[in-house]
Amino acid sequence: MRSLVTPRPPQSWRTYSRFGCSLLPRAQGIIPAVARTAHTRLISTIRSVDNTIDVAAFYSQAYVAQEPLVIRDYVKLPVSTWFHQNEHGDVTLDSKLTGDSNTPEMPYEYVRTAVEDDVALANFTKWLQGDKEPSVAPGIQGTENQTRFSQFSAPISLLSKAMEFNAQQESSKMRYKRLYIAQMPINELSSELQLDLEAPSLLRCSDRPCDVYNTSIWLGLEPTYTPFHRDPNPNLFMQVVGQKTLRLLPPGQGGQVFMRVQNTIGSASNSRIRGAEMMEGPERSALHDAIWGGDAPQEVVETTLGPHDCLFIPKGWWHSVKSVRGDGHLNASVNWWFRYRRGQGSSTEK
Repeated sequence: MRSLVTPRPPQSWRTYSRFGCSLLPRAQGIIPAVARTAHTRLISTIRSVDNTIDVAAFYSQAYVAQEPLVIRDYVKLPVSTWFHQNEHGDVTLDSKLTGDSNTPEMPYEYVRTAVEDDVALANFTKWLQGDKEPSVAPGIQGTENQTRFSQFSAPISLLSKAMEFNAQQESSKMRYKRLYIAQMPINELSSELQLDLEAPSLLRCSDRPCDVYNTSIWLGLEPTYTPFHRDPNPNLFMQVVGQKTLRLLPPGQGGQVFMRVQNTIGSASNSRIRGAEMMEGPERSALHDAIWGGDAPQEVVETTLGPHDCLFIPKGWWHSVKSVRGDGHLNASVNWWFRYRRGQGSSTEK
């Protein structure tokens, strides 16, 4: 059987995207909230509005104010037709996506964090090959106490096969996890699939012209995780399948945390480039603990998004993202990096 995976050579990683405490006024249904975490102190949540918010309110209260904002149950995009529920109630990939012969190979990531991950991977590879001698996917060898990270290219069918394999496992410990199609550019998909991912109306209003710089999809087997970083453009992030929790810090405080971590571990990483050092080893652990640990800064804010919920992340806001579940089920998201065009005679627009 021909291997599904193609090793990807070392390369510069693409820039990321994804959330903090808001000072928005009590308008358009904005309600302050506080979330209790496993820590002893409370973590403030990002303010949210309902899906009736219009472009003018979004522009003034979030975009110009440079404040994160959650829009609940905003819109059901046609991308929802890429997924369906099987007889077990699990969300799987629809033939609209897997059966498209024009779908290019996807940029996969795999993170191994425990010995049981090796067992699940070996079993999955053996299952793929019909009980023949298994071969290990590229780039995942290592010692038992190391986090291992690899990148490779493969068809969308690899993810579909992994979900089929997981559905047959009685224990979640035996499922293949952390396989992630990370930041697949939408403009590399077929024209039919691109139509399913048209930017939401907030970014397509004639009264407020907007430039969408890039759009990406994120498909993975939970748990999925995005390290602490910032983006060069404002970001509208939408959850499609499953749930994700996001933590954000304002630009100044986030930069201080990042530099403190770099000084502690003796590194000099670029905060805008998603490099391998952020995904494994001491930097991954230090960045995670700085934001998700008990000593996270007081300014940290968070939100949990479900299907069709959107989060606006202002330019420069630092953020980290985790899936809520961790048992090998599908998680899917999409995001748009954008900027509204500067208006005539206004010094307040960004």
